[in-house]
Parts: sequence; C-alpha cells; structure tokens
Amino acid sequence: MKWWRFRSRESQEKDIRSKRGARQAASDGPAVPPELAADLWAAQKAQQRYLAIADGPALDAAVAAWIRIMRSPSFSSASERFQVAVLNEAGGVFSRRYRASGSVDDLDRALGLYRQAVKATPPNSNDLDRKSVV
Repeated sequence: MKWWRFRSRESQEKDIRSKRGARQAASDGPAVPPELAADLWAAQKAQQRYLAIADGPALDAAVAAWIRIMRSPSFSSASERFQVAVLNEAGGVFSRRYRASGSVDDLDRALGLYRQAVKATPPNSNDLDRKSVV
C-alpha cells in the first residue's frame, strides 16, 4: 500500500494540484498564481466532464469557476499571458454554453471575452492568428 493513501483526500488533491502547477510552470504555459490554482483546476475538470458526457451542471460549474478567477484580486496582478489565457478559455466556456442553451447573454459574454483576449495579446505574439482577428 502506498504511503499517500493514508493522507486525507484534500491533502492528496492539493499535492496533485501543486505538482501540476510545477509542471505547467516548467512548460511554456503561463505561471498560475497559487491562490487561483484550485479554481483553475475546478474549471478545467468541469470542462472535461462536460466535453466527455455533455453534463450541463458541469458546464455551469466551469463558468462559475472562470468567473471566480476573473473576479479575484490576484487575476489583475497575474501575468499578462495568464490573463489572456483565462479570457480565452472563459470565452470558450461561454461559447459552449451558448451552443448548449441558446442564451444570447452567453454569446455576448463569449464575444466580449474573446475581444478582451485579443486586445490584451501583444501584437507580435505567436498566439495571435492574424486571419481570425476582427
């Protein structure tokens, strides 16, 4: 039996999230502020659940997590690259929810988030696809 099975589930999940954060920091991805890591993890897991089984409440949970991230005081002080990535991902979740529900408010929110992401992306960035910029 592995030693980690004796730790609490919360302790195990925290350890997993910190290891993921370290791997992400080591990659080319933007650095994740530690206080946003749990909400980021929750948003990504909820999105994965929705994509796997079209679970509407999971999509709502992903939307709620992205909103918490964007409203956090840590978000405005995070790196520009992290902010752009969050705006883009949140736009994608609102876009999915629009396609699932037909809510024009979700479509408007998605478009607004995408515009913010494009506006915040440096003009010389490889992340900009010049063909799709409106």
